[in-house]
Amino acid sequence: MALCKIRRATPVNLDHLGGKFLIDDHILRDSIEFLMGRVFLFELGNVGNKGYYCCRGCKTADGSKTYIALEENIISKNFHGLNWKIAYIFTTIVNEVTGYPEHKDTDGYIMEEVYCVKCLTRLGWKYVSAPDNWIYAIKIGKFLMER
Repeated sequence: MALCKIRRATPVNLDHLGGKFLIDDHILRDSIEFLMGRVFLFELGNVGNKGYYCCRGCKTADGSKTYIALEENIISKNFHGLNWKIAYIFTTIVNEVTGYPEHKDTDGYIMEEVYCVKCLTRLGWKYVSAPDNWIYAIKIGKFLMER
């Protein structure tokens, strides 16, 4: 499970990632660096009683987490990811980086794998393009995130 649900906010720190990363044992990517070599994590701020999701791979000893999405951004909870894991469709997520576009056999979509910007845990996929059938186009730009 790449996502975990949490209910209260904790501060998000700046983290620095350097060097090169090997993602899924086949994609060699340059370091994820923004603004002076630092990765700036998006903080969800005061969300009150709203639920939100964070990356499971980023749990640290001090309790800080990397936030991924608000519960209100879920379109559907009725999807499955890799190996039939439960997955949700989100309109918007934060603190993510995407891989290269790939053609997926499922319904002919072009999708990008989505990773946590802090720890590079694979979270799910982003729909980039769909077959010509208009019924599939509704998913373009949305995120399929595994629980």
